[in-house]
Amino acid sequence: MLKNNKKEKFSLRKYKDGRTDSKLIGATLLVGMGLLASGGTALANVSSNGVDTATMVTDTSKVSSTAATTFTDDKDATKTVKVDAVLEKGTAEPTKANSNTGDADGTDTLNVKSEATVNYKLDSDKSLLKSEIVEAGTGTVKTPYDKKGLAYDKDGKDYRESTVAQPGTVVSKDTGKKDTVEANGKVYEYAGKSEVEGAEKLTYDKTHFNDIEAPVSPEGMHNKLGEIDYTKTTGKVYLVEETADGQYGKFVEASGVTSDEDAVAKWKAGEATAKDFTKANVTLQEGDTVLVLDKDTYAVGEGKAVKKITKGTITFSAMNREEITKKERKGDFPTYITNDYTFDGSIKNHYFLSGPDGVYGTADDIEKTPSESPTYALIGFGTGYDGVLAKNVETGEEFGPERIDPTNSSLKDVLKNYTIANYKLLDFLEGKATDATEREKVQAAKARLDAHLKKLEDDIQSGRLEIGLLKTGQRKGELVLHSPINVDKGFAPDDKLREALSNFSNIVGEISVTANEPTDTTELKNGKYREIHTTTEYKYTPDDYSPHAYIDVVTTKKIKEYEVYNGKPDIDIALGETEPDKETTVTTLVNKGKVEIAADGTVTVTGDAKVTDEKYIPTETVAENKYIISGDNGTRTRTETTESATFTKKEIITPIRAYKVMGEEKPVVTHYYNLKITKEEAGEATATKQGSVVIKYVTTDGKQLKSETDKDNVTLETKTIVSLYSGETKVDERTDIKTVEQNYDTTPKQYPTLVDADTGFTYEYVGLKQGSPAASGKVVEGTTEVVYEYRLVSEEEKTPSKSVATKTGSVDVKHVVINEDGSLKTLKTEVVKDKVPVEYEDTYVTYSKGVKVSERKEKRAVTEKYDTTDKQYPMLKDEATGLVYKYVAPTSDSAPATGDVTEGEKHVIYSYVLDKKEDATPTITETKGSVVVKYVDVDGNEIKDAENVVTDAVVKTTKTYATKSGDVVLSTRDEVTENDVNYNAAEKKVETIIKDGKKYVFRGVYEVSDKYNNVLEETGKVKEGTTTVVYQYDYLIPVDPTKPNEGEQNPPKPEDKIPNDPKGRTYKDLGLLTEVKRNITYVYENGPKVGQEASAPVEQTARFTRTAEINSRTGEVTYTTSWTPEQKLSEVASPTIKDYTVDKVKVDELTVTHESKNSEVVVKYSQVSSVTKRDYEKDKKGTVVVKFIDVNENFLADDVVVKNNVIVSEAITTITGDKEETTYKATGEDYAVTAPETIEVDGVTFKLKRVLPAGDKFKNTVDEKGLVKEGVTTIVYQYVMQLDTPTVEKPDYDGGATPLEPPTLDIPEYEGGVVPLDPPIVDKPEFEGGIVPLEPPIVEKPELKIPEQPTPAPKPTPEVPGKPVMTAQVKCLANTGSETSNETVLGFGALIAGIALAVRKRQNEK
Repeated sequence: MLKNNKKEKFSLRKYKDGRTDSKLIGATLLVGMGLLASGGTALANVSSNGVDTATMVTDTSKVSSTAATTFTDDKDATKTVKVDAVLEKGTAEPTKANSNTGDADGTDTLNVKSEATVNYKLDSDKSLLKSEIVEAGTGTVKTPYDKKGLAYDKDGKDYRESTVAQPGTVVSKDTGKKDTVEANGKVYEYAGKSEVEGAEKLTYDKTHFNDIEAPVSPEGMHNKLGEIDYTKTTGKVYLVEETADGQYGKFVEASGVTSDEDAVAKWKAGEATAKDFTKANVTLQEGDTVLVLDKDTYAVGEGKAVKKITKGTITFSAMNREEITKKERKGDFPTYITNDYTFDGSIKNHYFLSGPDGVYGTADDIEKTPSESPTYALIGFGTGYDGVLAKNVETGEEFGPERIDPTNSSLKDVLKNYTIANYKLLDFLEGKATDATEREKVQAAKARLDAHLKKLEDDIQSGRLEIGLLKTGQRKGELVLHSPINVDKGFAPDDKLREALSNFSNIVGEISVTANEPTDTTELKNGKYREIHTTTEYKYTPDDYSPHAYIDVVTTKKIKEYEVYNGKPDIDIALGETEPDKETTVTTLVNKGKVEIAADGTVTVTGDAKVTDEKYIPTETVAENKYIISGDNGTRTRTETTESATFTKKEIITPIRAYKVMGEEKPVVTHYYNLKITKEEAGEATATKQGSVVIKYVTTDGKQLKSETDKDNVTLETKTIVSLYSGETKVDERTDIKTVEQNYDTTPKQYPTLVDADTGFTYEYVGLKQGSPAASGKVVEGTTEVVYEYRLVSEEEKTPSKSVATKTGSVDVKHVVINEDGSLKTLKTEVVKDKVPVEYEDTYVTYSKGVKVSERKEKRAVTEKYDTTDKQYPMLKDEATGLVYKYVAPTSDSAPATGDVTEGEKHVIYSYVLDKKEDATPTITETKGSVVVKYVDVDGNEIKDAENVVTDAVVKTTKTYATKSGDVVLSTRDEVTENDVNYNAAEKKVETIIKDGKKYVFRGVYEVSDKYNNVLEETGKVKEGTTTVVYQYDYLIPVDPTKPNEGEQNPPKPEDKIPNDPKGRTYKDLGLLTEVKRNITYVYENGPKVGQEASAPVEQTARFTRTAEINSRTGEVTYTTSWTPEQKLSEVASPTIKDYTVDKVKVDELTVTHESKNSEVVVKYSQVSSVTKRDYEKDKKGTVVVKFIDVNENFLADDVVVKNNVIVSEAITTITGDKEETTYKATGEDYAVTAPETIEVDGVTFKLKRVLPAGDKFKNTVDEKGLVKEGVTTIVYQYVMQLDTPTVEKPDYDGGATPLEPPTLDIPEYEGGVVPLDPPIVDKPEFEGGIVPLEPPIVEKPELKIPEQPTPAPKPTPEVPGKPVMTAQVKCLANTGSETSNETVLGFGALIAGIALAVRKRQNEK
């Protein structure tokens, strides 16, 4: 039976290297971790910054804490090594935990004050008036610091030499001294007496060390190199460990520290008994020294790589062949013979030589006859040859002798004409030649021809070859050979003629050139890929049977043939040659893989073997997904490389800061004062004397132009009454008299010119008027007048400035009408001359700078003539009435029609009479009427252009005869005729209307409306104006299921409603749309995938539609087309799946109509053969993590991993042929967790509040038990602070159910101070650092004995209010079949201990 009535508390302290100073808790935690490991969990081998890869450091000068790495042994998870950094190979090791190199990372500023307590006393009785703390001056101690080295962002600051800026003003007798002070509602004046005590004392801002607050300063404690000056480390020296920036752990008290090394040695010597650096353990005194230490850890390593290389080769080849084709010749050359042309009939032929000039037909031609002794004959070519014929097979061209007149040509031209065709062939060849060598061959052939022709010409001219020209007879123009007759054979030989004139082609010989542009082509055909290099050869070839020649064309194809592969070829290359293993030293250390930790703490990391299997097959793409092997050799190299690295952990401790503890007393200054008059109030100053200065500007004749005031009553003397106060009481007054000196200067106002404001005349400055005061001087009492004198500036103009007509004359023409009664009426008046001047008065003006001073006037006469004869109009129209009048004569009292204009008015008067007559042709007026038909929809909107039934029909005719004067009708008479016109609006009625793509159907005559002013009668008589008949129509809604509805992308479905249908029906309701479907599915009939989908299903759909129109008002439906015709659901080939056979190679084509039903087709696949294996690498794994947070969602402890990467689904892989398929089977792995009711953090108890609801921040769940899922399952427990948790005794355990609480050992009550390393009672080996042992220390505990008789029902546990129950349950793996055991419960206790340890770690890290 286990019994423990004592409540135990553990205080955990954690250092950067993970060590705690409670060995009991450490041992228990190991037990717990061991149990967790036995439960199938696994830790990451290497962990750094949240990943399973060590952060490799190449420069230790500044390394973030995120580079910290933890190594965990693969086989024993209790073996771990953690360092702040892992150094890459070749990286220099740090010599200090921090360093003062490069630029400083920042500066700490410590404020220093020179301040004193200042007392203000009354001098008469030394009583205290007031007291103040007065700052005399401020200074600073600025200390540059470095944050470098390993974990620089969490480490503390490494100080350099401080710079002290002393207070600019120190405490002295003047500190706080004031001229006056206010006290007791009065003002006191300094009496000139002060005292000071302790003036040299300074005040420093306080610095915090955990909960210690003290005035300390680094001034003078570091030299320029940042080194600590140990001659200054006086008094008690506190060696303090800085666990993080600004956070302090243990301290060791020492004295006589002489160096960094001495400080580290003394720290290590006292580390075992070190206490927390808190005010409970430390009292800093003036003169003491605080020395701050920084500790870093790192790992250095050596690495190697082992390579295993295996190789293989293969040889490829392509088939080469050559095809030669010769272009076919078309037609043969004619054959020829030689004949005897000695006689032309009965007449003997003569032949001619060209004479010395070498030209036939000239005077020097030599005529010859055939020799008779011996007898010669004239031999020539018969029918079939008069020169070389040539055929170009490439172009189809044929060449021969040109048309020339040999009898009038040179011998040279006649001979060349026999072979001119050869020259043309050679020109063709030369044009086709690809290089200089080929062109030279052609040019050499031409040279041979040229040489032969030249020799032939020379031999004929010299007589060595007797060839001449026939000029007459049937063979005129032909060359003949004068050849002796062989008497024995009876004929003359012709060989010289043949050699001379029919051997040209043989002289040229066979010549060939290659085409300028050889072509490279490819072809893909019948599974073969061919590379074809085509060259074309043009060959001059003499004919075998005649003197003629050809240009032959020979095409050569060099073909390289390859096998074509569908897809990139993957040829198997067997591995044969194996090279010896190669071990090399690596420059980069492996930082991920399997970890093995040796007994001495060294860590070996072995990376995964990296296998590269490189296969080189020289391929080339010849078409989409079509390849050939284009090279001769293929190779394969398989390389398996395994890298490993061995790391050794090192640590470095360095003092980084030193502080001297300073004093806190202030100096005292005393000042003495007497009562003082505090203010004077001056009354308003009044002027007792004043003076003015005025400037006057006058002309030389005494007129004042203007005046200006320069000084206006300026003050020359003032009087002020001043009141005197002490505090707020008036004690006296005095009168102050003050003289004010005022000067004037008017010279800036001596203007060069002035303008008289009255006359505008300009005057120029003369000078100061005689008798005037000076232009400048002192202002005196009264008025001083300064007078300036000016004279007039003037000039008369040369031409008159104004000419005014003094006498004028006018002439007008009056046109008067003689009325029937003899009276006159003025029709209109025209002014010919209007007030024309006949006399002028000229004015000449005298000006003063543009301003008139005076003027002079003078008379001048002028003559003006007039002529009105052009105003005698034959006809004149009255514009007011439009009447026309005709001219008669001037009246008797009229002025002359022409003459001189005289003063006054002249009237020329012309008389007229009315001109009138009746029109012979009447004006015909037709009164018209129209009838219009309009077409509207149901809302009365027009949907079609109006139609005219009757347009402008004449219903009445009026003839009007007018009597006019001009265009004015004086009187009229009318003749009227009436006409009858009928209309029928129904003629324009239409049954349907198409408007904007919409169709409307006739409904009826539209009711009478004001809008259209229409009538209901469709027939009747046309009336004056417009008669309107309106027809109304209903809109027909077109329905076409093949088109998307408005706003949609796709055509409608049968169940969709028809837009705007007044009855809301669907396409299916109205029989407008139906779909016939065939669904083809592919399934595995057997094997591991039986019943699963083998390939994506194929759904074939045939849509059948017909169109209709719906009356938008009545809903009536009219079908406008028949159903679309039958369709074919196309044949579908079944996909080929390797290692499976299919029961239907294809699904046949199916014909369907709108009446057909939907169908289903199932295509089944049967497995040929397969192999199934358990695939451990593909297992699905899951992790369960528990987090602990407070109400602000801050972490209280490190996460606890309940299940770590356990298998949740086993992978089973089926291999069929070269294809793999993996399926999964759940393992049933489950978990169950229960949070501890309370957690204690640094003496503060947190009580469980709840399981945090699921959320995005933690991606957590609320399920505390269940099956482990793939990935990470997170449960978050939230706690609240509980200041006072009651302690309740625990009842005895009397058997029955296993208690949730782990066995608790008696431990003395924690009463402050350092927790002893060896708690009492428990006997276990001392933990001395190094690698955590695989087996935890064995703790003696009573054995739980259960009687063999049937177990009675467990006793109920008494309900004790407020009792904290800490439980954490983790079930074993489900597939073991075991239940939760007592060992598991012990593991739960370890879990609680781990939580407490993690809590402390979290607090330290903060």
